[in-house]
Amino acid sequence: MVAGIPGTGIGGLYYLMLTFMMPIKEAYVTCQGKSSVRRWLHIAFQWFNAIGIVTSIWATGWLLGLGFMKAKAFGYHVPEVSGQFTRMWSLASACMALSILGTVVLAVLIMSMVLPKRPAHTTLAQLDQ
Repeated sequence: MVAGIPGTGIGGLYYLMLTFMMPIKEAYVTCQGKSSVRRWLHIAFQWFNAIGIVTSIWATGWLLGLGFMKAKAFGYHVPEVSGQFTRMWSLASACMALSILGTVVLAVLIMSMVLPKRPAHTTLAQLDQ
């Protein structure tokens, strides 16, 4: 098993998607008069966290490219890969990750509509009955 770049899995992308959608929902809540400054500060904190994740993903790719260039300069064998080939694979992996994420989000949405709602506070005694 090979580890990928942190933050680019389904969980990381799901977090980023939800974080970047938070202001849209909060704007709706604000229009209803139910929002507060504290809620907006929480959203800002989550946005700064998400921007940090995106920046670290970009920096990881940039450092990997720099490392390959340095390795080649020191005489190590680095396969020649054209920029177009690299861009194609980057685009393909991004599309694949986003399509898997979309499938997961759609499945969760469908399950939330199909499965019956349970009470919010269920105790173990209630589950035994």
